[in-house]
Amino acid sequence: MRNVGRWIAGLNLRVRLLRDSQELIPGLLSIVVPAYGVERYIGECLRSLSVQNYRNIEVIVVDDGSPDRSYEVAQHWSRRDPRIRIIRKENGGLSSARNVGVEHSRGEYIAFLDSDDFVDRHAYQDAMSILRETGSSFAVMPYRRELKGSYPQAAPWIRAAHDVERKATTLETFPNVMVNAVAWSKVYRREFWDACEFTFPEGLLYEDQALSMEAYARADRFDVLSRVSINWRMRDDQSSITQQVTSSRNIHHHHIAVRDSLNVLQKYSSPDVRQERLRQILNNNLGEFLPNIRQMDDEAWAQFVDFIRYLVSEVSETSLWQEVDARKKILIGLVDSEHRELALQFLEEHGWQADHFSGSAVGSRVVGEFPLKDRLQTELESFAFELSSGETPLRAVARQLTGSKEEIQLSIVAYIDRIRPEDIDSMRFELVEAETGSTRELASHKSGLPGAVLGHTRRYADMQEAIYRITVPSDAFDRDGEYEIRVTGTSNGLRRAAIVTTDWKSTRSTAIELDSGRVVVSVRRPDKSVCFRVTTPSVVAKQLGIAGDKGTLTFDSVKPISHVALVRDGDRFSLNRSITGVERVNGEFTARFSLPRSLYSDPGRMTFDLRAFEPDGTSHTIYVSAELPGVNLVDASTRFVWSRRVRTRNTEDIRGRSIQEFTSGCLTLVDRRNCVSVTDVRYDDANGLIVECQRVEGTPDPARALAQVGSSMFDLPIVLTAESISIRIPLEASAWRDIRRPYPSGSYTLQLESFDSSPLSLDVHDALAPRLPRTFETEKLRVNVTRETGASLGMQIEPPLSDDEIGGGNRWRMKDWFYSLSATKPKSVLFRNLYGEAANDSALAVHKELQRRKSSLELIWAVKDYSVDVPEGARVVLEDSHSYYESFGTANYVMVNVHQPDWYVKRDGQVLIQTFHGYPFKFNGYKWWQKLGFTAERQESFFKRAAEWDYLISPARYATPILKEFYRPGSSVQSEILEIGYPRNDALLSPEADRVREQVRKNLGIPEGRKAVLYAPTFRDYVSADDMSAAMLEFLDLSKLMRSLGDDYVILLRGHPFNARQGTSADSGIINVTDYPDINDLILASDIGILDYSSLRFDYALTGKPSLYYVPDYEQYFRGRESFVPFDETSPGPLLYNAADLVDAIKNADAVARSFDGERSTFISRFMELEDGHATERLVDLIFAPRGDA
Repeated sequence: MRNVGRWIAGLNLRVRLLRDSQELIPGLLSIVVPAYGVERYIGECLRSLSVQNYRNIEVIVVDDGSPDRSYEVAQHWSRRDPRIRIIRKENGGLSSARNVGVEHSRGEYIAFLDSDDFVDRHAYQDAMSILRETGSSFAVMPYRRELKGSYPQAAPWIRAAHDVERKATTLETFPNVMVNAVAWSKVYRREFWDACEFTFPEGLLYEDQALSMEAYARADRFDVLSRVSINWRMRDDQSSITQQVTSSRNIHHHHIAVRDSLNVLQKYSSPDVRQERLRQILNNNLGEFLPNIRQMDDEAWAQFVDFIRYLVSEVSETSLWQEVDARKKILIGLVDSEHRELALQFLEEHGWQADHFSGSAVGSRVVGEFPLKDRLQTELESFAFELSSGETPLRAVARQLTGSKEEIQLSIVAYIDRIRPEDIDSMRFELVEAETGSTRELASHKSGLPGAVLGHTRRYADMQEAIYRITVPSDAFDRDGEYEIRVTGTSNGLRRAAIVTTDWKSTRSTAIELDSGRVVVSVRRPDKSVCFRVTTPSVVAKQLGIAGDKGTLTFDSVKPISHVALVRDGDRFSLNRSITGVERVNGEFTARFSLPRSLYSDPGRMTFDLRAFEPDGTSHTIYVSAELPGVNLVDASTRFVWSRRVRTRNTEDIRGRSIQEFTSGCLTLVDRRNCVSVTDVRYDDANGLIVECQRVEGTPDPARALAQVGSSMFDLPIVLTAESISIRIPLEASAWRDIRRPYPSGSYTLQLESFDSSPLSLDVHDALAPRLPRTFETEKLRVNVTRETGASLGMQIEPPLSDDEIGGGNRWRMKDWFYSLSATKPKSVLFRNLYGEAANDSALAVHKELQRRKSSLELIWAVKDYSVDVPEGARVVLEDSHSYYESFGTANYVMVNVHQPDWYVKRDGQVLIQTFHGYPFKFNGYKWWQKLGFTAERQESFFKRAAEWDYLISPARYATPILKEFYRPGSSVQSEILEIGYPRNDALLSPEADRVREQVRKNLGIPEGRKAVLYAPTFRDYVSADDMSAAMLEFLDLSKLMRSLGDDYVILLRGHPFNARQGTSADSGIINVTDYPDINDLILASDIGILDYSSLRFDYALTGKPSLYYVPDYEQYFRGRESFVPFDETSPGPLLYNAADLVDAIKNADAVARSFDGERSTFISRFMELEDGHATERLVDLIFAPRGDA
C-alpha cells in the first residue's frame, strides 16, 4: 500500500510540475542528490528517501557525468517512485551538480543529500514539523557516521550542538551551531535561499562551509533538531572527498573555505561570533590535520604551514588561546615555526593523548606537563602549555545510589580533569533546587567502591582517591520539584563546578518514599545529568486484585478521576488500552477491567503502565507503595501480576524528544507470558551461579537451559522441585577435552526451552531488580549479573583483574612500570598468539619442542582469560594484568604471531621472534595499511615494531619478499629472516597425526564411518568495520547441505578469528568448531575441506585430502582485497560458485582430489617446498640452542 501511495503522490507531483512550470509548490520539499561514481551506494540513498514519513517530496538526482552505473541505478528507483527525477549533465563537480539541482527544483523547501549517504524515515518529517511550527529560515539536523554497517557517533562537538532541540534561535544566541557546517544537514525555505542568492562555489572542496556560515549569519532565526537522522557514510575505499585529509589540494581548499567563512562572518555577524568560529577551527577542525602531519608530503606541509600562519594571524584577542587545547597550541606553534621533526617527536611520545599528562593549577590557569617540555619551552611561548577550560572540567559522575525514608546516600566519582586527586584542596557538594536555585551543603567523605573509577582512570594518577560518599537527608527535599547536586572543586586557586551526571556504570535506586508523603525518584535527563524529582502523588494505589481474567484497582486521588487506561511499554505511540470507567465509594476510586489479551506468542514479559484520567482528559500516573499488599509478590504464580516500576520509562514524542511520564514507583501490570520468574541469584563454590526461579501460571517447566557466548554454547543443569525451579551455571566446562576450564569472557545469552523445544524467558522479578546488578568473583573469573532491557536476566563474564589493572589509565601506569624492566633470570619465553585468544600455531609447536628437549626455560603464555586451553607446563598470565606487563618486560624470549603490542619496546637482553600465522597471500603490510586509510602515525608504529624483530619466520622462498612488505619501504631489513617452513604445520606431518585424528574425532562426537566436512570460510573485508572483527556471511545453508549429503557426512563449521570475535551460530546437527583451540586438530579430524581465500588452503593441501574452494563472491572479494600471488595458482582444487556444484563435488570428493593431484603437487613444490615436519626443530636449533636454552 505504501508503494501505491508513493506512486500516486509521484504522479500527482508530475502533473503539478507540468501544469505550473515556474511557481514553487507549497509544502513540497525538494531534495537534491548529486551523483558521481556511486553505483554501490545510491540505491540505498534513494530507497531511504522513497520511504520518508514526510511524503510531499521531489528527489532530483543530478547525474554529474558519472562513469559507472549510477544513472542506471537511479533510473531503477525513478521507475519505482515517480517523485524521483534525474537530470544528466557533463561532469562539473559536486557544487555544479548541486547548483543545477537547485535550478530544477520546485519545492517551497530545499535540502541536499550526498548520494553515498542515507537518512532515517523521520529525517525530513522532523525538519518540516519544526519549520512549520516556528517559521524559521531553515532547520539543521544532527548526524552520525556509518562504516560497513556500524554507526560511530559524530564528533563530540556535533553531539553537544544538538544535545537539545532549539527553536527559532539565532547565531548570536547559539554560535556553537557553526560546527555543523555541511550542506546535507539542513532544510531551507526556498524563499530564504533565493533572497540570499546562494550558490555553491564550483571547483572547491569544503564548498558548503562558507555558505553554511552565511546562512547562519543572515537568518532571522533557525531551528536546531536533536534527533539523529542522517547517516554519513565513511567509504571503505577512502574515496570520499572529506576523507582525503592531508593532501596538498585538500589543505589548500580547506584554507580557502576557512578564509571565506571568516570573511562572511565578518560581513554579516559580530566580532565575537567570528572569533568563536575561529576557536572552533583551531580546536576542532585542526584535529584532523595536526596528528597526521607525518603523512603530508613536502607540498602539503608547505600548504599547511601557510594555513596555520593565516589562522594565527586572525586571532585578534589573545584570550582566545585560553580556550584552545594545549596539545593543539603546541603543535600549532611548532608548525608555525616549521619545527616538523620536533612535532613528530611530540606525537611519538603520545603528546596528542589528552588524558595522559597532568597539570598544575596556578591561580585560574592550569599548566600542563607534556613530553619534551624542556625542549618545547625553548621554542614556544608559555601560553602554549596552559590547558583550556575544556581540558580541565570538573567531572562528577554518580555511581551507587541507595535510600531510605531518612536519607539518600550516593557514591560519586569527582575530580578536576588533569589535576591529580591529591592536589585537590576541596570538593564541595550541594543540593540545588532547580527552580529557585536555593542550595544546601551536603556531608561527604572519601570512600572506596570496587570498579567505581572504570571509565575515569588516568595515566597520571590513581583515581581511587576521587571517590566520595555523600548523604542527602530527607528533610532537604522540603517541597515538590527537581533537585540536582552541584559539585565544586578547588586546587591552588583554581575553581571548577559541575552538576552530577550519569554514565554506563551508574546505578539508581527505585522510588523512595519520604515521611512527608513525598516520593523521590532519580531521573537521568537527556543531557545525562541526574536529578531528584520530588512529587506528592496525586493518585495512589490502595488495593490491588487479580482474579481469573479480571483485574481490580482501588486508589485514592486528590483529582476527579473518570477512567483509567493501560499503556503498553514499548508502544511508541503510547496508545491507551483497556479504557475502564471508575466507581467512587467512600472517597475511594475503583476500576475493574479485563486483563489485556496478547497478540504475540514470543516469550518475555509485557508491561503495562496505568494512567488515570480526569474528565477533561488530564492524565496522571498511579503511584504505588513498595509495602502495599499485592505488589511485587515473589510467590505469585499467576501470569498477570501487579508490579512497581523499577526504572523510569523514557519515551519519545513525534520529534524524538525524551518524555519521562512513567517514573520509578508507578504502578504497572505485568504479563509474564511463557516466562520463568527469577527471584534470586547467588553463588556457591559447589554449584557456581544459582538462579532461583518461580513458576508462572501457563508456562511449562523448562527442559533445557543454555548459556551462549560468541560461538560457544553450554548446557546448564536444571533442578525442578514442587516449590521452585533452580538453574545452575557451573561457570566452567570441558568444551572439547576432559579438562574443565572457566567459561570464556563475554556477554552471555541465557536461553530456556520447554519439553517441546519452545523458547521460554528468564524474567527478572521486580522485587529482585533493585538488587541488581550484582558481581560475584572467583579466582578464575568475575561474573556480573544484570537485568537487561525487557527484564530478562543478563550475565557478563570478565577475567578477574584487580581494580588497579582495569581501565586505560591504570594500564598506562603499568606500561610505564614496564619500561623500567629488563630480561632477568631464571630465563623464560613469553608466547602470545593473536591477542591472547588461543595457545596454538607455531608457538605451540615451539613450546612442545622445548619441553621435548628438556629446556630449563619457563614457558609463559599470555591469554585473554582462563578459558584458553594452554599446553601442559605453561604458566598463564592474563592480558593487561600486572604479571602480563612484567612478563613482557622480563622474558628472555618473546614470540608473537601478530604485531607485538604498540606500547611494547624490546628490553635489553630480549630476543623477539615474529612467526605470523599463515602463508602470505592477501595484500598486507604497508600497501594494505594505506588502502585501509591508516594514519601515518599508525603506520609508523608498525614500522618501528617490525624493526625490533630479531627473527622473522618465513615458511617458503616465495613468502620472504612478501613478508618484507611489513618493513619500512626503502629501508634495509635488520631482522634475520629464517626460511625454514612453518613450525605450526609439523603436526600435520607428524607420526602422531593418526592418533590425534582419532582422539579429536572422538572428542567432537563424530560417529565412526562418517565423513567429516570442514567448512572454514575466511572473513570478508567488505563487512569488517574495524579490521579486527566481522560478521560471518551465510553463503551456504549448512542445514540444507546436510540434508543433501545424507547421514554419511557430518559438517564442522569453523569461522575465522574475525568471525569468532562477533560470534557464529549453527543449526542443530552442525558441529560449530569456531572456538576450538587448534585448527590443526580440525584439519586432521576432517576428511574434506570446503575452503576459500584464506591461507588455510596451504595447510590443508599438505594432507592430500580433497580441497573444494567455494567462492560465490569471487569478484566482490578481490575487488576489495588484492593478492600477492594469483588465487588460481594457489588453489589445487575446483572453484565452485553454487551449492549444487558443491554438493556434487563433496559426493565425488575422492575422484575430484585425484583429478587435482598434479596441481597439488605443483602447488606444494612451488609454494611449500620447505614443509617436511621438522620446521620447529630448525627454529629451535637456530634461535634457542645457540644461546644454551635448548
